[in-house]
Amino acid sequence: RNDRRFVAMPGDLQWLLERLPRVSYAVAYGSAVMKQKGYKGSNMVDYIFAIENAAEWHAENWKRNGLRHYSLLGLLGGESLQNIQETGAGVYFNVPYADNGRKAKYAVISKSRLCSELHEWKNLYISGRLQKPVQTLVHNEDVESANLQNLRNALSTALLLLPSKFDQNQLYTTISAISYTGDPRMGAGEHPDKPKQIAEGQIERFQCLYQSSLDEHAGNLAVIQGSGHPTLLQFEQDVSPIRRAELFTQLPQEILDRAAKRCNLISQAGSMTIEAQNEGLKNVIFSNPNIVKDLLHDSISSIVTPAAKAQMIKGFFSFGFSTSFTYVLHKLSRGVLRR
Repeated sequence: RNDRRFVAMPGDLQWLLERLPRVSYAVAYGSAVMKQKGYKGSNMVDYIFAIENAAEWHAENWKRNGLRHYSLLGLLGGESLQNIQETGAGVYFNVPYADNGRKAKYAVISKSRLCSELHEWKNLYISGRLQKPVQTLVHNEDVESANLQNLRNALSTALLLLPSKFDQNQLYTTISAISYTGDPRMGAGEHPDKPKQIAEGQIERFQCLYQSSLDEHAGNLAVIQGSGHPTLLQFEQDVSPIRRAELFTQLPQEILDRAAKRCNLISQAGSMTIEAQNEGLKNVIFSNPNIVKDLLHDSISSIVTPAAKAQMIKGFFSFGFSTSFTYVLHKLSRGVLRR
């Protein structure tokens, strides 16, 4: 590729796959793969791998790579590693030893759980990452089909958080920020402007990723002439109460359930039907459109925070103490220590 926004070429990213058992789906991401504005980049590549059978995969990976990839948890065996993986956000992280100067961190998740998460937003961990551009290394029709719905939901969420007029930088920064809402790392290890850095460094990739979803909103979202930068798209959307209510109730049911609970729409016995609950949400939003941002922020935070905390704790053991300490120092250097 001649696109200078790519720090690493796809061919440079395949080396790790050659050392692992078969994966069903694989992507690479992060500042080592694509540009983030205001950040020179890292030499560590981040990967996500979706697999079919976690116990078998970990057992085989341990045979191949042992302590070069795993902490001492690897000694527990495939079944135990599968159980550890399934806690929290359903992800297991490894940080292999550097290979000929190449550094990597990879997340392993079962394909079935990934597909469910992309639809349901139970934790917004991997689904949040896939709302942003990634470099696909192994394609999978099931995952990519599920991610189309993930992208639609991310766009709808961003539209609900944005005013009637906004530009593409605001749109993609808002999308990038969804999975960081309530993430404890944003108060310490991550740079506070990370969503903006991700979005503004990859505008063309975001446009490509979200174009089909934007087209679906054509009747309520228009590109307008802007007075700013000539290449910066400006949008205007319908923000009428009825439109906000309809858009909100199309979000994943996990968001709607949490919003309904905040609005006291879920009965003690849980006897209210989903249809009645969602109709109640429509009525709340129709009568008070300004509540939408608070409902979204509270609902997303209540999903993200526990999952992120669980993964932080799990990562301390799966990375090992030395690697965890080095990783935290690196994050602090980008976050708190740079403020």
